Amino acid sequence: PKPSPTPLALEVSGWEATIDGDNAAVQIRFTVNKATQLRLLDPEGEEVAASTAIDAIERQVTVRMARPRQTPKAGTYQLYAREGGQWILVRELAFEGPRLSVKTVQLITQPLTAKTARNQFSVRGVRLVLSNTGDLPAFLGREMDVSILGTASKFNITSTSPRVSPHHEASFEATGNVSPFFSDLHSVEMTLVLQSEPPVNLIFSVNAGIP
Repeated sequence: PKPSPTPLALEVSGWEATIDGDNAAVQIRFTVNKATQLRLLDPEGEEVAASTAIDAIERQVTVRMARPRQTPKAGTYQLYAREGGQWILVRELAFEGPRLSVKTVQLITQPLTAKTARNQFSVRGVRLVLSNTGDLPAFLGREMDVSILGTASKFNITSTSPRVSPHHEASFEATGNVSPFFSDLHSVEMTLVLQSEPPVNLIFSVNAGIP
């Protein structure tokens, strides 16, 4: 008689979200006894990337979690493996989502030169450090709103694809123009856009000085 095929034995030992190029991705650590294919479904049951082939000598694979430059959805992802012409659920991967906060803000200023504008400044840019204490990457839109003492203006982040990896910090600089202000400590409100489906406005209020 023809011997029965060896049953698939795949064990996932761990996983973590990361950024791979322009993509949010999950690194999955595993052991497997034979070649197969892996398939990842997002929390809404959609497959966001083509299935990935693995073999018995591999111990880690990176699978895309969302469209390029998009923040992946929070929730439970389902990892399937192919066995005998069928897809079998092998593990559920749960993520709470990104959690962003502003660590530091520095205003980039320029003195106004008119005699009537003595000791007044315009804000021409913002340097900020964002911290992501969540478990998913955060991709941001390049445009942000900056409001100082109720005066708002559009600023543009100079990075072509702002992002913050999970459990990391990232520095950004944004340029624009809002004025006039006196040299003092001001409340600054910044609105950034989380590139997700749908996009989400992130509003931060911080105190920053005009040097």
